[in-house]
Order: sequence, then structure tokens, then C-alpha cells
Amino acid sequence: MANNNNFCYLLLKTISVNLKYYMKALLVISLISFVLWQTARVMSEASKNRSAGVAYNWNMHDSFKTQLPPSAFEVSKSILEKTDTINVDGVRVFYRECVPPAKIEPTLQTILLLHGRSFSSETWSKLGTISLFAALGNRVIAVDLPGYGKTEGEQYKSDRGKFISMLVTALDMQRLVVISPSMSGSYSIPYLTAYPEKLSGFIPVAPTSTNNVPQDTLARITVPTLSIVGTDDDTGLAEQANVNLEVMPNQAQVQISDARHAVYLNQPHLFHTAVYNFMLALRKEIDARIA
Repeated sequence: MANNNNFCYLLLKTISVNLKYYMKALLVISLISFVLWQTARVMSEASKNRSAGVAYNWNMHDSFKTQLPPSAFEVSKSILEKTDTINVDGVRVFYRECVPPAKIEPTLQTILLLHGRSFSSETWSKLGTISLFAALGNRVIAVDLPGYGKTEGEQYKSDRGKFISMLVTALDMQRLVVISPSMSGSYSIPYLTAYPEKLSGFIPVAPTSTNNVPQDTLARITVPTLSIVGTDDDTGLAEQANVNLEVMPNQAQVQISDARHAVYLNQPHLFHTAVYNFMLALRKEIDARIA
């Protein structure tokens, strides 16, 4: 009996002495498990955000954070502009194209330049926009919309969003960013709403047709968007576009001082700088999504 009591006493004493070590070990294991769970949850949330297209906070975007590299202007002088036509739904569309020279690392992004009612692709050529952004690594295409410039025929009467879609397919535009001033909004806005998955980015410049899209439709479009307007635009389109497009979740707005409706004509350097910073941020976001 005494032996049994001694054994029980020793057993209880052993358990009592070692219990605090067991508890510490259990606490450490619990803490490690909690940290691993939290890490996995954060990484999963980040992955979901990238998939949803919110890896970058476009509402806080700085359009003038980085200045255009001077070397790009020098490179642009040596870039040749190709001109050609292509059949899109029976319309012979005239276009201009520049691609990055061999010594420049390509971004794999394509910029499609549309134009306003009083302009054509020649506007972008004279401003140096086409060659400049090719010198920065992008494929750049500027078109004459139906009934304008060197594209013959009347203005396009059918689905203009579908027309841009056919044009994009015909010219195999990848990682597409559309720059759309004024009248060309009648093409780009229907394209944006009908084919958002084909767009990597959208740069409206006081476009028309933003009133034609329900706000709840725009609110569901996650395409990164930079709305550019001039502070002296008296057409009413600048204010209208900013108010209507503000509901887009990945949208930034920039007003360029001392510029009217055709802001790119009044302040070309500031306009190019804003586009350049958008393209830089967009490329980072695309790379983050792919990683």
C-alpha cells in the first residue's frame, strides 16, 4: 500500500513539474498555427484582389509622379511611322502604326488612338504621340474613324462598339489601352461596356456618350481608367464625363490647367506625361496579376 502511495505521489509530482512545459509547448504551437493561418488568409485575400483587378489603388493615382525620360524623345526621332489600310466590316480603315525599335524593351502593351470630330490620326502624328509612346516600348496605332481623314465612306451607322472590337481583332492588339477624345466616345464607350475583358486600360478625354450608359453598368466595370480633361473645357463634356465615370471602381481623374477641350493640343507635354504615368502603373498592375 505504501509503495502504491509513493508511486502515485511521484507520478503526480512528475506531472506537476512538467505540466508548465507542456502548457508552454502547447501555447507555442498554437501561436505558430495562428500566424500561419493569418499569413495564408492575407495571401489569399491579396490573390483575390489581384484577380479582381484592384491590385493598384487607382483612386490615389498620381498622373505626374514620373517625368518623361528625355532619351525617349531622341529615340522617337528615329522611329518610322507605317501607314496602311485594313478592311473592317466593309470599311477600308486608314491607320498609322509605330512599334518599339529593337534596342527598346517592349512593354507588350498596345495603345489605340482614336480622335475627335475635327481631327484624325494625323493629329497624333503631328503631336509626336505615336512615335513617342513607341519609343517608350509600346505598340501604337492611330486610326481614322469611318468618314474622317483618309478613311473613305460615311460615318459608321451600325454598332460602333462592335466596330472597334472587329478593328482590334483585325490588327491583333494585345494588352490594349484605348485613348478616346470627344466624338470618339461614341465608339469607345460602347466598346468599354460590351467588351471590358478586351481592355487593359482606358483613357477617355472628355468623351461623348457617357450619358448613354446606366450608372450601375459603369459601376461594375473594373477596367483601370484615367479620365483626362482640361480646366478650360467649356463644352460641358468634361464635367459630364467625370461625373458619369466617377462610379467606376478603378478610375482616376486628372485636370490639366490652361487647356481646353482638346487638352492634348493645348498642353501636349502634360498630356503625354499623364498618359505615361498611367501606362507605368498599368504595367505594374498587369505584372502583379500575372505573378
